[in-house]
Amino acid sequence: MWATNTQGFWLGPALFGATLIVIGLLIYSNPDLLAYVVAAVFILAGAVMVGVAWKMRTQVTIHRMDHPGDGPDES
Repeated sequence: MWATNTQGFWLGPALFGATLIVIGLLIYSNPDLLAYVVAAVFILAGAVMVGVAWKMRTQVTIHRMDHPGDGPDES
């Protein structure tokens, strides 16, 4: 039913939590870092959105559903 090999899955969330604690301590010790963290989040989000748009631009195609000449013959 459940995967039995789940021994290493705790490591990812633990490292992420420890990283958040360290970032929080750094911001607490130097509040000016908060502006840099917020700016970095905005820059990262913007870069991700540009990447998504670029991927959509290269993959999305538009096909006409009504091809000229496919209609009934007018004779």
